[in-house]
Amino acid sequence: MPDTIVALATPTGRSGIGVIRISGDAATAITGRMTGDDKFSPKPRFATLQKLYYPSTNEVIDEAIVTYFPGPRSFTGEDVIEISCHGSPVLLRQVIDICLSLDARMAEPGEFTLRALSNGRIDLAEAEAIRDLIDAQTAASARQAARQMSGEMSRQLTPLKNEILSVIVVLESALEFVEDDLPATQLESVRTSLIDIAREIERLAGTYRAGHLIREGLCVAIVGRPNVGKSSLFNSMFGGDRAIVTDIAGTTRSNSRADGDQ
Repeated sequence: MPDTIVALATPTGRSGIGVIRISGDAATAITGRMTGDDKFSPKPRFATLQKLYYPSTNEVIDEAIVTYFPGPRSFTGEDVIEISCHGSPVLLRQVIDICLSLDARMAEPGEFTLRALSNGRIDLAEAEAIRDLIDAQTAASARQAARQMSGEMSRQLTPLKNEILSVIVVLESALEFVEDDLPATQLESVRTSLIDIAREIERLAGTYRAGHLIREGLCVAIVGRPNVGKSSLFNSMFGGDRAIVTDIAGTTRSNSRADGDQ
């Protein structure tokens, strides 16, 4: 039986709200100990205002919003509790420490997504898309990751997978019954299918290369003789006075960098 994990789901640091996520069979029991209700059974997918207490002293820690996502219809496929506290790093650390004292453990980086993958809630392409969406530096890369996360790539791969399996079935049957040669029409059908599969794989590989450029960006250098307008071009492309522009040759000696989202 998988153990129960806990982690901060929002960036570290001072903020208005910090979200702590708990996933596993003991998620509701652990939260119940902090709310002072041993029979804690929140309404699924409803935000509930709850006071959180130190289990050992019953001293109030905070008032928080608690949301319960029962498995298997949660992100990880397990029972999930999200506790939205005030975003003090000290307070969030206290809540996590209480969870750890109640037999949860700290989640490894990416472990919530790994559990979602292991429990069939997402596939590998969608798991990669989640990472890409979090790391997106431009609007274009965010849109691409969102499309992949919604299953666009998986919908293209599924028919291809089924076609490959169909060819494998035919070829394995031919190997199993070696005394019977494949009919010419069936052999031609297999050959045609393999050609179509190869073309589709090549097409998908092409979209990966284009997607890689959108995701990672393209490094472009502006090169030219002194005082021909490199800095002016740079400023016009990215706005503002990012590079010094004068009539004196060789003014721009240090590197000037900018990220563009066009």
